Amino acid sequence: MLFDGLALGLQKEDSKVVQLLGALAVHRSFVAFSIGSKLVETIQSMAIVMGFLTLFFVVSPLGLIVGIVITSTNETGNLSKDLASAILQGIATGTFMYVTFFEVLFKEFPGTRDLRKTVALVVGFVVIAAVKFLDNIRGADKIEVRD
Repeated sequence: MLFDGLALGLQKEDSKVVQLLGALAVHRSFVAFSIGSKLVETIQSMAIVMGFLTLFFVVSPLGLIVGIVITSTNETGNLSKDLASAILQGIATGTFMYVTFFEVLFKEFPGTRDLRKTVALVVGFVVIAAVKFLDNIRGADKIEVRD
């Protein structure tokens, strides 16, 4: 969750911040429900469960603050700021990809060959890729060309 906040804090455009915030809000609501359910099932003490959930909800804003601090310098072309931003974005992206492929998808396909799951996975990736592609085309239409 630290990297969720970090990815949000490193955004420079307002539209990207709003878009990512919406996606993170939906994602975090499902993750919070899942984590809360698992904690209540496995831990008997409600105080410990609340402590873990508090930690869960505090970590993401910490990442957001770190990202904002890094991108808030007014200097343009600052090599150290750009390098720190690139490294942290790379770590955040790598973490998201690791969790997606080795935690989520690995558990969904435990040695079985379920055609429905495979088709759903491919369709999901294609739909997201198409939405991003169409969004980029729509954004390219707004670029003004001056003679």
